[in-house]
Amino acid sequence: MEPLGKRLIIAEDAPAERDVLAKTLEYLGYRVSAAENGREALDLFNTHGADLIISDIQMPEMSGLELLRTLREQGHEIPFIILTGFDTSEARNTASSYRATALLVKPFRVLHLRSLLESILNHRTEL
Repeated sequence: MEPLGKRLIIAEDAPAERDVLAKTLEYLGYRVSAAENGREALDLFNTHGADLIISDIQMPEMSGLELLRTLREQGHEIPFIILTGFDTSEARNTASSYRATALLVKPFRVLHLRSLLESILNHRTEL
């Protein structure tokens, strides 16, 4: 199923990773807004909205988990994918306790990212 111009926000503090992820998502047909930390991502969401947020866990100013917690406390149930370089039970438990939709471990394959996004946006799959 095509993305149909779904709007995504990505939050990633590493410029190279942020750029590659943004270009990949745009190639897949999504409209992408990029932020270098959770605070910028929250501002983008509050200003423009989004269909889904992808966020790294560890970032300066506001982490991905702080961003997710803030959104949930504000009553937003937007699908949220947490990016992490460490696939541990602690990361999965934390993501689940914050009601993340999915945990995506870096590095990942584009095909996996595409199918995950399609599944979440079309079916609202939980973690």
